[in-house]
Amino acid sequence: PTIDEQVAEVNALMEAPLKDGQKGFVVSMAWLKKVLARTTVHADHMDEGSLEGDVGPVNNLNIMLDTDPATPVFKDETGENFVPLRPGLHDALDFAIIPEHGWDLIQKWYGLADQSPVIIRYAHNTSQPGDAEKIEYETYPPIFTIFKLANPAVGTTPTILRQTIKPSVKILASRQTNYQKWLKDAKEQTGIDMSIKVRVWKILQLPRSTTASASATPAASRSQSPAPPLALISNPNDKLLFDLNAFLELPE
Repeated sequence: PTIDEQVAEVNALMEAPLKDGQKGFVVSMAWLKKVLARTTVHADHMDEGSLEGDVGPVNNLNIMLDTDPATPVFKDETGENFVPLRPGLHDALDFAIIPEHGWDLIQKWYGLADQSPVIIRYAHNTSQPGDAEKIEYETYPPIFTIFKLANPAVGTTPTILRQTIKPSVKILASRQTNYQKWLKDAKEQTGIDMSIKVRVWKILQLPRSTTASASATPAASRSQSPAPPLALISNPNDKLLFDLNAFLELPE
């Protein structure tokens, strides 16, 4: 198909109402502008740079967050590899999210650039209970850092000693994830038996000793990258077992 026909076909798919749980594929607007600049409708509104060279395969490298190689690879809600986006990006300005069939068509027409990631996001109902349904893509799902508090009555056991050197656990979830499902995942990853009752605390700010290296700069080759969210930084001070005294000193 001509580029005009391609854009019309993908636009029609994007205008269809979103369904809860629908998978979408994030595409860099820098690449999309190269396509749009070659259409009859948009040709006069695009900067000349978009017309330079060939369109080439889809390239998302400019919108992905370049993280430290030691950063854990998260699985998203359907088990796909999660690719974090650079902070502060905006839909329609920096990227567009294409429904799966539209992405398949774009891949057939243009392919994917070498080393360019496939970035997947999911649509969810973000309205409050009682409000009208509002389904939209969740571009920045939260990443939780999970710690454990030891029961001082148990004393020092071999298990507790091992956990003093284990790193904290990080969990990717959707804001719409069922709480019991999230708690089950947190227990599994931190080695807490399902029969043990736990109390969950949200720490708004970690003590200084824990965050001392949280501002560690990326490797020299990544010096131009934006600062990643704290949850994505590998921090050697973040141990699975949270110090009880430090916890008790936190403001409630």
